Amino acid sequence: MRIKKDHSGSFFVSIGTFSDRFRYAIITFWLIAAAGVFFLAPQLSDVVTSDPNGILPASAPSNIARDLAEKYFPEQSSNSQAVIVIEAEDAWGLTDAAPAIKSLTAYLTAALDEEVVTKVLSPSDPAYASSLISPDGQVAMLFVGFRVFSDDPGVEESLSIINTQIARLPSTLHGYVTGSAAIISDYSKLALDSVDRTIFITIALVIVILLLIYRAVVAPLVALVSIGLSYIISAGIVAWLSSYGLTVVDFTQTFLIVVLFGVGTDYCLFIISRFREYMGHAEADGRAESRHAIAHVGETITSSAATVVVGMIAMSFASLKLFSNTGPVLAIGVSITLVAGLTLTPALLSVLGTFTFWPSHTREPAKHSPLWASLARFVTSKPFLPLGLGLIVLVPLALWGQGLMQSYDMMADLPAKQSSRQGFAVLSEHFGAGEMQPLEMIAEGIPDAQTPVGLARINELTNRLLSVDGVVDVRSLTLPQGKAQTGTAQMLTIPGQIMSMVDGLSSYSRAQDAPSSAASAFSLPATGFAALRDYFVQVGEAYPTIRDLGEYSATLQSLDSLESEILVRAPDVLLSAQLLAMRLLIGQIPALFESTSGTGLPITELTGQFQTIQGYFTQMVTAYPEVLAMSGYQELMASFETLQQSAMSSLSSQFLLGGGQNLTLTDAQKSLLIQGVAEIGLALDHLVSDVETLLPRAMFIPSDMGEFADTSGLLGALAQPLGSFADVLRALAGEVSVRGIETHFLPLSLLRGSAKEGFDDLIATYSTANGERARFQIVLQDQPYAKASMATASQLRQDFTVSGGYHLSGVSANVLDLRDYLKRDTLQSMALVILGIAVVLVILLRSLVAPLYLMATIILSYSATLGISRLVFEGIFHQDLTWWVPFFMFVLLVALGMDYNIFLMGRVKEEVAKSDNHQGIERAVAQTGSIITSAGLIMAGTFAALMAGSIVGLIQIGFAITVGVLIDTFVIRTTVVPAIASLLDKWNWWPGHGPNSKS
Repeated sequence: MRIKKDHSGSFFVSIGTFSDRFRYAIITFWLIAAAGVFFLAPQLSDVVTSDPNGILPASAPSNIARDLAEKYFPEQSSNSQAVIVIEAEDAWGLTDAAPAIKSLTAYLTAALDEEVVTKVLSPSDPAYASSLISPDGQVAMLFVGFRVFSDDPGVEESLSIINTQIARLPSTLHGYVTGSAAIISDYSKLALDSVDRTIFITIALVIVILLLIYRAVVAPLVALVSIGLSYIISAGIVAWLSSYGLTVVDFTQTFLIVVLFGVGTDYCLFIISRFREYMGHAEADGRAESRHAIAHVGETITSSAATVVVGMIAMSFASLKLFSNTGPVLAIGVSITLVAGLTLTPALLSVLGTFTFWPSHTREPAKHSPLWASLARFVTSKPFLPLGLGLIVLVPLALWGQGLMQSYDMMADLPAKQSSRQGFAVLSEHFGAGEMQPLEMIAEGIPDAQTPVGLARINELTNRLLSVDGVVDVRSLTLPQGKAQTGTAQMLTIPGQIMSMVDGLSSYSRAQDAPSSAASAFSLPATGFAALRDYFVQVGEAYPTIRDLGEYSATLQSLDSLESEILVRAPDVLLSAQLLAMRLLIGQIPALFESTSGTGLPITELTGQFQTIQGYFTQMVTAYPEVLAMSGYQELMASFETLQQSAMSSLSSQFLLGGGQNLTLTDAQKSLLIQGVAEIGLALDHLVSDVETLLPRAMFIPSDMGEFADTSGLLGALAQPLGSFADVLRALAGEVSVRGIETHFLPLSLLRGSAKEGFDDLIATYSTANGERARFQIVLQDQPYAKASMATASQLRQDFTVSGGYHLSGVSANVLDLRDYLKRDTLQSMALVILGIAVVLVILLRSLVAPLYLMATIILSYSATLGISRLVFEGIFHQDLTWWVPFFMFVLLVALGMDYNIFLMGRVKEEVAKSDNHQGIERAVAQTGSIITSAGLIMAGTFAALMAGSIVGLIQIGFAITVGVLIDTFVIRTTVVPAIASLLDKWNWWPGHGPNSKS
């Protein structure tokens, strides 16, 4: 075949000439560039992420809400979590597993890095047992919160430690690790496995198909070298860019492989095929032929690459980072692959020459198949028939595809046997689907949560949330343990607090024979009746309606009478009286030393008395923390410590070494003891003075304190008056409840010790320190990814608006934002892709009509592919398409599928310039049939490799693109486009006159 004069633009002639003239320098440059990037750039697999926090923009409502939760409730928030699920065959098995769970908790608490882990919550802690053990007692979970996001290396290291320990659980237990960190870790590992599998399958497919096409060994290697170097450089550049803020999702690497190998092979295929055509004459040496190949097909493959780059750049304007960051990455890769195709590929062909097609020695180009020639004649002679047949097949599929359902369930994307998915399923079954990842709402502008007004507002919001369809439970400051456990919630209401007093008083009056347990059960009067009076005064100030009740006045009167009666019946209940009695007894100890000079000191008795005294003060400061600040108490504790460290420790050692019950004191020891006891007595004098001044009417009922406080006598004296007071309290609580008064109240004046700490923790969990913001946990009826949960989240957003100061976060809120942003991104990207590719087609074809029907056919192909995908995945596998699949389907199918239309129309344009429209179309279809079919098979094969992965979304996108490319190759390009072009004839080129002005 003689090479005719080039009709292409001078730019591509210059490119071909440049690639031939500097062929060795070009090959060297690409090799050095690839080696430099490979050794200097980070590995792309090391910078990818699966964390969904990186998908939504920072301005997404759920992200704003999450940031607010982290800001105002840092102790309750974690950027990622691991949930360890321990399942027993029955409740008895879990009971037997308690030691193993406790051991696991202790190990993880010690082994996990504190800079990575915020907390480890375990059912071994009684405070969390009720919430971390399932109602049926068969499943327990441990919660590990992380300070960092799931893609942090520290999280992966922690998960490795956790999984190692889970494997060591007894054989009677089944352990799983789920939660956001584990799910994302599994997702990332599967995606990377898919990358390795995809590379292997793609390379194998490319080699096999190219060997079948060329029946030569070297030609496939030319393509693989060009594409391989392009990929290495592209991956390195993208990895470098990640350090400058570009987020690279793990799917990006997978798409980069299949897209570059797909388009790169197509570009090389067209260049090598045209090169082979020109090698058909005897004088051919490869150099001129490589120049002319680029001169003739350079514009076509550049236009083809431009459509892909335009489509990818259009993605960069999306709000979802999965799309906006993937688009530029693929655009970079395709651009580099195009440059390699225009420079490196012809340079290799120029060097190899006839050896390119070794071991074949024929210089004749491959003959065009008679099948394509016959098909071309049929399509151009009877265009209505193939066009009608194509539309009859594709239009119904396209219409069916419009009803496609999308899934936002990240769990459904994982294989069923994955540990994180299994653990999630176990938790859903035993704890309830909505309990796994409840929604969280931050409400701003709340009055101080520690006031009745603030509590009433929080309770109102709690009830409003509970009334929303799809919400099964709410946890808040006024309902901290949800609907199922209302004990704590009742303690935040005045009737609940009063009845708690009644229960304590009743227990006390019944416990005359059990003083120790009674004092423990009745905790409120341990602080004295002054605290009770303060409480009721505060209640009256907060609720005038209650203050006006007759039962309220009766309560205060009864309290006054009770206090006076108690002081008469049991004066020892006064704290100051107890301290004076203790002072008198301690003052008698020195005399004990003198009276035992002959028999020895009863060291056991003396040590026990001092321990009892210290126990008394431990109880007392718990009831009255203000005593801790008194100077007399501080002197007393210092005196005890001095005595303990000197005299008593010496005597105890002597007693242990000598044996017996009594010790004979030396004069020095006796002097030391007398001095220590005197200092204690002096300190007690100061404390008595402080108490009489600051707490003159303070009452205290300790547990059994031996001779220092006759608790049993107090019990007998107080039983009857306390029982009467309980009846008055019961009447007040009943009246308040009957009247239905909103009575949430924090009894701060009554809270002491661990009770106060518990309420402080409760307030910190659900309210900020200034009380202006409140936190609500919202448990939904369905699992967080379900459509019903999205509908509930949407309803919550409507009822509790951001403008009203409400911010909703959590998985269902994230998914809701994802759906909303996806709709906007899809419409925007579709418009940009269609417009951008249309511009490229107008420039290539110098026509307004041809680009219109070419875009219409490719959109028809995409819609039909949607229909087939719906038939397969919904109809056969009962799966909805993963949410991102239709978006990528559109961009990739429109951009890549347009390649074949461009390859065809580029040849049509070239052939029409030699003849007329009818003959040009027929010859173009005949001559490009084999090569475009081969290119389509290669592209379909590269995407089909994705179906070998484990992630459902990748399987779906692999299937869809494979089907779409095959539709473009065998239906759109083969029949529909040539038929339309034949029908339009010269109008294809309107408003111009076409490549051949005579036609």
